[in-house]
Amino acid sequence: MRTFDTKFGRMAMLICNDAWQTFLPFIAVQDGAQVLIIPAASGPYPYPELLDTRGYWRGITRFYARMLESYVIFVNRVGKQDNLIFWGYSHVGDPRGNGRG
Repeated sequence: MRTFDTKFGRMAMLICNDAWQTFLPFIAVQDGAQVLIIPAASGPYPYPELLDTRGYWRGITRFYARMLESYVIFVNRVGKQDNLIFWGYSHVGDPRGNGRG
């Protein structure tokens, strides 16, 4: 994985499950990323009483923002495809873990 430069700073992209592998965001920040972009296609877990995917994503992105002192942009798919429902819930977090969205 490599970071890349933009006019807004150095960034890295972690596609969906990449963000669940804790070493990948760490490597990205060590490579100079100031912003982590996480596109996902996440929907509700079949057993919501066991796993709240929205809450997990919020927790993960907030953790990375705080611990890696970086901005995190989480963009999730919205809508329905066949029997799958994608809930959106995109948000942005700052290096203190505060978020919008």
